[in-house]
Amino acid sequence: LSFRDLRTSPSVLIGYSCTRWSSLTNTFRFAFDLNPAAPGVTDYGKPTKWVLRPKSPDRHADEDYALVCRLFHPDTGTPLILLAGITQYGTEAAADLVSSPARLREAMRGLPADWPKRSVQLVLHTRVISGETAAPQVVASYVW
Repeated sequence: LSFRDLRTSPSVLIGYSCTRWSSLTNTFRFAFDLNPAAPGVTDYGKPTKWVLRPKSPDRHADEDYALVCRLFHPDTGTPLILLAGITQYGTEAAADLVSSPARLREAMRGLPADWPKRSVQLVLHTRVISGETAAPQVVASYVW
């Protein structure tokens, strides 16, 4: 995917890359802190309570956090959607939310009425049960 691709049509980016598109996302309110000891989500760079506990020896988590972002970026001129979790479970939960009209409607219920014309960030939390994600819950949102 090239920057030209992002400029010529709406795009959906799935998964997290801390370097590839950081220039597009470095002004986001919510962002990932990938500190190996305590990965989590920050709020304007400040720590939050949205931090993963240490993983089990088999590297499976019992919860995850994710970001769902819909951005109208001035440098691309087209909508850009990002779905990413701290681990694969959060990414799966984010995809689950945006691909379910009922869940997406519920997630957007508390947003301002004009949110469809603005950029949006959602912070999601999901529990992981027997290796499967539970229904994601919105724990924070930001519209600008």
